[in-house]
Amino acid sequence: MRQLSTTKKLVLGVCTVLGLYGLLIGAWATRPMSDTVPVGIDWSPTVASPPRPQQLVSQRVSCNSLFSATALAGPLPALTPQPADRAPLRYQRPPCELVHQDARKVLVVDTVVALGIIAALIALRARLRRSATMPLVAHNLAG
Repeated sequence: MRQLSTTKKLVLGVCTVLGLYGLLIGAWATRPMSDTVPVGIDWSPTVASPPRPQQLVSQRVSCNSLFSATALAGPLPALTPQPADRAPLRYQRPPCELVHQDARKVLVVDTVVALGIIAALIALRARLRRSATMPLVAHNLAG
């Protein structure tokens, strides 16, 4: 069986890294995301029969994929109406914005790591090529 040359191994390694990167990032970045946003204290259980204690609530919001122009996918879900003497629920922060910002940061980090792996493969190839072309120097140990 014939051995692959070092150059062919390098090309195979770079293609493998790029292929896996493209596949994994493509599958991750094209999926819709979601965000859970705090909306406040829900007082509606206190007027129910039998009354229950108020509770902190969050609302799950559907977001677009990483490559979409807008972070939010459609209108925001309606929040539970509150008793007349209580403040209405409201989103404590803009939905989907942090999810998209964090996802973009992860994409940049993943890209830098993939490029670092490719650079390491190329540097390894250069080092192996240099060590293969260095002449062997015989040292005269007899004085």
